[in-house]
Amino acid sequence: MKSISRLHLLAAILALAASASSALAQNEKPAAPAPAEPPPAPPGPVVPPAPEFPTAQWADIREYSFDQRATFFSGLKAVEAKVDVQIAELEARRAAMDPATDTRDWDQAMKEMVMARADLKAAGEEIRKAKPQVWNDQKDKVGQAWTRTQDASTKVRLSTAVAS
Repeated sequence: MKSISRLHLLAAILALAASASSALAQNEKPAAPAPAEPPPAPPGPVVPPAPEFPTAQWADIREYSFDQRATFFSGLKAVEAKVDVQIAELEARRAAMDPATDTRDWDQAMKEMVMARADLKAAGEEIRKAKPQVWNDQKDKVGQAWTRTQDASTKVRLSTAVAS
């Protein structure tokens, strides 16, 4: 008789466990589906966001004094961003060229453009440290670096016009 009682007790425990498990399963909310991954970015150059300064031209900022350096740096940031956009556009143009096209002149001019951009960045970093006594000299260096970027950009554009 004791073995029958134990069997009944074991059966009752299993039935209770099964019903408790079933009740828990019904109360659980289904897991939220995993968020869909965004589609991959299309291939191509990364174009920096539009500059905050209205026209992003050296002429817009070249006359700012040391006391106006906050505005100058905002404009310089826009000028540097403009050069980055120019480089991205030129790289996109190069990527779209016919592989049979002789691009040696373009490649050489583009190296100059990239070096000119590096000079502009370096001049920008230097003027950020400038004291009032050397502000105008540092500003002239930034202006020369800007001019170099624009001359290089023109040279690249002309070489691609001939090459394409």
